Amino acid sequence: MNNKQETNKALKALEQLGCMVFNMSSDRRMPPGMIGFPDHCIVSKHGEVIFIEDKFGKDKLSKEQVGVRGIIETCAMMNPKVFYYINTGNIQQIVDEIIDRIK
Repeated sequence: MNNKQETNKALKALEQLGCMVFNMSSDRRMPPGMIGFPDHCIVSKHGEVIFIEDKFGKDKLSKEQVGVRGIIETCAMMNPKVFYYINTGNIQQIVDEIIDRIK
């Protein structure tokens, strides 16, 4: 199983807990307003909004992704229900932490 498959499998656990899981990553070009947006957006039934950016191997955040990350982290400082994670192959740890937060 590759990293994308592992990530999608792990995120299914959040769907089973009633979360909406949006997969924004694709091989298609993103519309201009979406460039830099994280690969996954999860909304829990309790109002938490979680963003996950996938970065595997030597992959690094683009300039646009760094900008979006800064905006999301600023929102997170003002709203305790907003979270941002970078998945470097540690998706199960991230999902376990999210499950602990939303229970």
